[in-house]
Amino acid sequence: MAQQLIADALGEAVLQIAHQASIRASVRARQLAEWLRDNARPPPRARLEADGTYSGVALLDHNRVVLLIAARHERGEPPKPLITPPAYDTPPPRDSYSEPKEPVYRDGYRDWGWSG
Repeated sequence: MAQQLIADALGEAVLQIAHQASIRASVRARQLAEWLRDNARPPPRARLEADGTYSGVALLDHNRVVLLIAARHERGEPPKPLITPPAYDTPPPRDSYSEPKEPVYRDGYRDWGWSG
């Protein structure tokens, strides 16, 4: 019985220490995020000149790129759609006072020769 009480007390102490450590870590993480938000803004008109257009993250030391993790954007035509939609025939314009001479069906094709 006494061993169980000691084991429970030790378990509770370990959980309490872990809980306090997680609270301290979350406070430090929040402080770091605030510091980054305030200090990670580039100076006005800062620009990286390269032989293309890139998006990513750069690590600089005395205005020299030390590490660059970026993706290059290729210039050229925009990608074509994988599936080209079919071309539809448009029905002839209707005179607002008369009906069309030939029936025009919903899919845009004229009479298929079916009787119905």
